[in-house]
Amino acid sequence: MRLYFNFCYPSPHFVLVNIYIVMKLEIHYQFPSAQVANRFLNELKHWPIAKVSARLFNHEASVKITYQAKTEGFDSTCAELDKLAAFYNGEEC
Repeated sequence: MRLYFNFCYPSPHFVLVNIYIVMKLEIHYQFPSAQVANRFLNELKHWPIAKVSARLFNHEASVKITYQAKTEGFDSTCAELDKLAAFYNGEEC
């Protein structure tokens, strides 16, 4: 989690502070084979749900995904990733 502070000095009597919280999430999935893991990776290249970064992790059949959580409203990215991984017989590890 990162905190960004933006200080503004509109007058000498008070300070306005805006705080931006950016949370970076990371999920690992295990697949039955390297071929299936690569199919999952290719699906994420043009995934319309959210912008995610994905790569092979530890060994060929694992995928590591990182993404920035939405700051407003409900973020369904994790649930959608779980659905997509389940389609390829993957599970979160």
